[in-house]
Amino acid sequence: MIIANGSLHDIDRAEALIGSGVDMVALGRGALANPDMPSRLVAGRELRSFDSSILGPVADIKESELALRHGH
Repeated sequence: MIIANGSLHDIDRAEALIGSGVDMVALGRGALANPDMPSRLVAGRELRSFDSSILGPVADIKESELALRHGH
């Protein structure tokens, strides 16, 4: 089985891959922006653009916090 991933929110690109033998496409940003993607595609509705702000805020671990864990 071949699974393709990466920028496949572009439906033409996803369809081309499936036509070339890919068994399944994995959707990341496209599905996050369009949780109703299958319904939108069947109805011919336009897909919403991905808004990266939904991924924030980012929680970074500082070196000082790592040192606390190790008792330094």
